[in-house]
Amino acid sequence: MQNRQSFGWVLVLLAIVAGGCTGSTRSAMSAGPAGTPQASHAEISEATPPVVQDLPVLRPAENAKTLSTTDESAIPKPDVGAEASIVAEPGAMRCKLPTEMDEALGLYGSDVWPRGEVVLTFDDGPHPTITPRVLDLLAKHDMPATFFVVGRAINRKTFKIIQRMVAEGHTLGAHSYNHDVHMSTRVEGERTIAYIQGQHAVAQILVDLSLLATSEDHFDQLYRRVFQKDPAMYLPSSSLRTERAAFEARHEQLLAEYGFGPGERVHPVLYSRPPGGTPYLGQSPSWAKDGYDEAMDRLGMVNVMWHGGSGDTDPEKRADFGFLYGNIQHHARRGGVLLIHDYIRRDALASALDFIAGDPSIRVVSIDDAIGRKYGCAAWALRDRLHRPRTAPVVAALSR
Repeated sequence: MQNRQSFGWVLVLLAIVAGGCTGSTRSAMSAGPAGTPQASHAEISEATPPVVQDLPVLRPAENAKTLSTTDESAIPKPDVGAEASIVAEPGAMRCKLPTEMDEALGLYGSDVWPRGEVVLTFDDGPHPTITPRVLDLLAKHDMPATFFVVGRAINRKTFKIIQRMVAEGHTLGAHSYNHDVHMSTRVEGERTIAYIQGQHAVAQILVDLSLLATSEDHFDQLYRRVFQKDPAMYLPSSSLRTERAAFEARHEQLLAEYGFGPGERVHPVLYSRPPGGTPYLGQSPSWAKDGYDEAMDRLGMVNVMWHGGSGDTDPEKRADFGFLYGNIQHHARRGGVLLIHDYIRRDALASALDFIAGDPSIRVVSIDDAIGRKYGCAAWALRDRLHRPRTAPVVAALSR
């Protein structure tokens, strides 16, 4: 891959020789027509702080692609900060992948891990009032995290939170569309594999729409364009399988209008986490795990499990400050991928992050760093490797 910094110096020298330089202009994305009312969501019982206002809106890059260099109404390709993380270091592209795998590529609780090196992950957001508090606490300590977002939680009230996550340097992962913990165990065969693909593909689409949207009404406009459904209503589970191809085709067409090429995404989502850890935890049948592995391979995604958790899913302990704080403290010292949820008791999370920040033996790293250590290449290079050109898939019967 060409070294971007060297390339930049070449351009400067050429400009000097030519005796001049050119400026660049910015274009603004326009909002769409008014949308429909937002569906109501259950609130978690907790004191609600003032709503976070003026979350950062991503702006087009100086060199943003447009549909036409002469059409002033062309829609710019937004700068979502993806290229800033791409560094062509020696070996960054040489991924060391196993020739034979008994599970999908990813991070697992059985992985050997450096003591005190922790990857923070948060599941089940974005929530309009709870997730911003988590982001505030992470910003206080300048800690990176990975947010495994649920597709149906992304809407006109939460899309700016997705923008904030990206703007503040966090990683986005897919936690499915509707958090169906049984998605891989319903029936053996192609029908289930296609359903799993739809769960994560739709989550990816909604991440993209969030980063394109410039207002609540514009988000609804984009949503209707892709899904042809009322944004206030959840997508039926069956449509994730039966209509996925149509959703993706309309999404591709929309992205093309924003200057993206075939297969490009506004913010590619590489990481996936199965809801509840199923089928990798518990007593799931072997065919369920095989099906999920196959879905990950087709999607070109990396599976992410965990080494330890905060325990905030335990209904009898989720309000126990000492229990939550102690779990995070213990697993941070051990090192590994740490599972937390956006709805964790705020003071427990705040104290735990203070502890981590103050302990010199603990180091918070990004999930990309962990992937780079395990597979020997940059995360973006791994994604490129997984999205290599493939032969046309065989369409199997979905009647099973």
